[in-house]
Amino acid sequence: MVEFRDESNPNSEVTETPSLEQGLAALQRKHYTEAIAHLKPLSHDRDRRIQTRSQIGLVHIYIAQGQRDEAIALCQILAQSPAAAVRQWAEGIQQRLQGSGKSPSSSATPIQHQAATPNATQKPTTDFDDLAASLTYRKPPSSTPISTPPDESSLVAVPAESPQAESVSPEITESVSETPASTLSDEQPLVASPAEPPQSKSGLAEAVEPALVTSPTPVQPPLEEATIAQEATTSTHEATTSTDEDVEDGALEAEEASVEEASAEEAEASSAEEAAAAEPPVLWKQAGRIDRGRSLGATDRAKLLVLEGVTVFLLIGMVWAITQTSLSVYNAIVTRITLPFLNLSFLAVYIQLFWWVAGLVVLGLVIAPWFWRWQMHRGAQVQPLDANALETRSPETVQLLRRFIRKYGGTFKVQCLPEATPLIFSYGHGLNTRRIVLSQGLFDQLSDDEIATLVAAELTHFRFWDGAILSGITALLQLPYELYVRAAKWGDRRNSPIFRIPAVIASVLGYGLFWTGRLATLWLSRMRLYYSDRAACELTGNPNGLTRALLKIAMGHAQTVIAQQETPYLLERLELLTPVGRQESLIIGSLYPSHPGPELLEWDRSNPHSRWLAVLDAQPPLGDRLHRLALIAQKWRLPQELEFSTIPTRSSNSWRRYLPLLIQASPLVGLIVGLLVGQGLWWLGIYAEQLRSISLDWLRNDFIHLACMAIGLGIGTLLRLNVFFPEIKRINTLPAGELPELLRPPNAMPVQQQTLRFQGTLIGRRGLANAIAQDLFLKTDEGLLRLHFLPFLSLSDNPIAGWQQLQRFLHETVLVSGWFRRGVTPWLDLNSLHTQNGRTMRSGHPLWAAAIGILAVLWGCYKILTGDI
Repeated sequence: MVEFRDESNPNSEVTETPSLEQGLAALQRKHYTEAIAHLKPLSHDRDRRIQTRSQIGLVHIYIAQGQRDEAIALCQILAQSPAAAVRQWAEGIQQRLQGSGKSPSSSATPIQHQAATPNATQKPTTDFDDLAASLTYRKPPSSTPISTPPDESSLVAVPAESPQAESVSPEITESVSETPASTLSDEQPLVASPAEPPQSKSGLAEAVEPALVTSPTPVQPPLEEATIAQEATTSTHEATTSTDEDVEDGALEAEEASVEEASAEEAEASSAEEAAAAEPPVLWKQAGRIDRGRSLGATDRAKLLVLEGVTVFLLIGMVWAITQTSLSVYNAIVTRITLPFLNLSFLAVYIQLFWWVAGLVVLGLVIAPWFWRWQMHRGAQVQPLDANALETRSPETVQLLRRFIRKYGGTFKVQCLPEATPLIFSYGHGLNTRRIVLSQGLFDQLSDDEIATLVAAELTHFRFWDGAILSGITALLQLPYELYVRAAKWGDRRNSPIFRIPAVIASVLGYGLFWTGRLATLWLSRMRLYYSDRAACELTGNPNGLTRALLKIAMGHAQTVIAQQETPYLLERLELLTPVGRQESLIIGSLYPSHPGPELLEWDRSNPHSRWLAVLDAQPPLGDRLHRLALIAQKWRLPQELEFSTIPTRSSNSWRRYLPLLIQASPLVGLIVGLLVGQGLWWLGIYAEQLRSISLDWLRNDFIHLACMAIGLGIGTLLRLNVFFPEIKRINTLPAGELPELLRPPNAMPVQQQTLRFQGTLIGRRGLANAIAQDLFLKTDEGLLRLHFLPFLSLSDNPIAGWQQLQRFLHETVLVSGWFRRGVTPWLDLNSLHTQNGRTMRSGHPLWAAAIGILAVLWGCYKILTGDI
């Protein structure tokens, strides 16, 4: 696995709870490292006001430190604020920063203003002055304001004895909805002392700060500029900051404002602050990139090549095991059926199928590109894209393809899939068979640079040959999946149970074979994405663009499922080839638009068992991948699209942290322990046979392994039963679940369930395609939640009919209760389901678990006692 070392500055880690007040106080003292440690985590706070104030403070720090790119990136975020003054301030700073890259003289024309006293030195207000004003909070005074000349190079507090400090501070309102505002301590306002000598400025600060201009003749500036100038140059011993709230109604003249007017403005500011806090947070930072890709160091491709060979071998072994077992069952049936007039034993087939299976699998991998070409044109109606057509949609992709071909050779063809869902995948292994397929939804929802990063990842799959292996295996898996789809659709058109029952059996069998075949590929499909993410960054220099692309694909998948009220077949059948997992993307993609930021993805990155819990997923945890991309951006000194917090160090020798994982995997642990016990008994039987001990030599039979494994599986299932499914008494006593909060704890495990209730719309496939509830979600107001359902077991009810009854609840508003579990894909094990008209349905997860455990133990004991498999 490709590893990235976290090269974050240790000085930037916050050892205590981040505080806005402490961060701004550190900014005033020019302790920038301490200020960043407090303000950076708060720049993603859910409170809009705290978020904006922290970002403004960070802009000031980055400018002071000469970090132009970081300051511009934050200004781009602030430019999307719903507050007009925040946008204007950010755009002005951004223009000066961008202009400063050319020459220091490119700064904007300074603003001149009249001092409040005739003897005061006049200075123009700069964006630094505005920033100083925005980082101070002044209480309404009763004295006349006096303008003092600010020195941006030395921001210190004016002493309380100073005459300026006794006569400053106009009446203003506290709000961030119109002008960037933050709160400092009352004792240390962020203003300049005229007694302090000027200090030297960095080149960047000089470039963005206008020259100081004095006017011999008092000039009355516009009222809005005068207000900004006064706030930038006025101080008091108790001063804190804010600015005028409503610019559209005119700026408030501090000298003539009455107490009643100030109270009205404060009330208006408070309501505006609440409205601003209710605004949706900024979804994308639009963090930057480097102009051209650069190497991240050598990668160990040997691991990937070995894994490709192991995957092919596992697939051959799995197909051989399934076919050989099916053949043995068939032979057992035909040899045990005895008819008075016919003996069916002659129909038995005794043949070793391994080499036949191996040959057919290899042949399937070879001809897979032609199968995909036929499938895409017949079922999906893909359209080819030449260079001109592609250049109109994504010019950077065309340039990337040309560079890649010049460097590595080969030929590639790009095709467009007329599908609104954002999709991208590739297939082929050479001989002019390599194709990259992009959906129309990808062009519609992603930007040019984001599409290029995804195409770069697909090119890497060709280069490393994992794309040829996985696309071939996926082509083979389309056969059982096609059986599943066609049998379900055929059965839906039939009303007679004579036809529907075989259709259900065929459909479920095809779906089971499809998911069983996936198991051989999951290790490779997860590992290859770490390689392709890294290589895509090296080719494009845009880790932030790839971050946005992956998140937008997840959001697009969720939007498609919500719109169609079911999971499209295309998403499921192509899951092994897509860059984002279907299951996880539906949950994260539905929640991310309303809760952007790394919090929802923190579990993927920081949970110590997330990789183990992802063993049945086709893609690694999305948060883990995005964190690695953030590390690449950090390595290249780029602002990060997602800024993850520092993972606390864990004790490596603590066995207790593995206990939840062992409880979670207790059936598997029991299976492995049973196999080991069976192998030990088998060796004991061999030893007894050599000693001619008739009483123990029967243990050498092969059935002992299966019997012990069944007993171990049953015991492991029963041991975790009470922990996994605690009793739920009444649904009205359960707390209501809030998905965003449930996803945040980084150390949660599926075994650490929570009994909760949720309300929403039940969605999923209709008909026999959802015969065992394999596609079942609850669409809540917050997002999608995966549901697991098993029909209730009782002596009077048919458990198979429970799945059919569930179909009647689809697309209805329901109240569900169950056991919520946090995994890579969070889910809810259903306990009960209630509709608005009073219909109720119960699920039977605990009963099924108990039944499986008891039957496995009984079957194993029976085989040991009878000695017959």
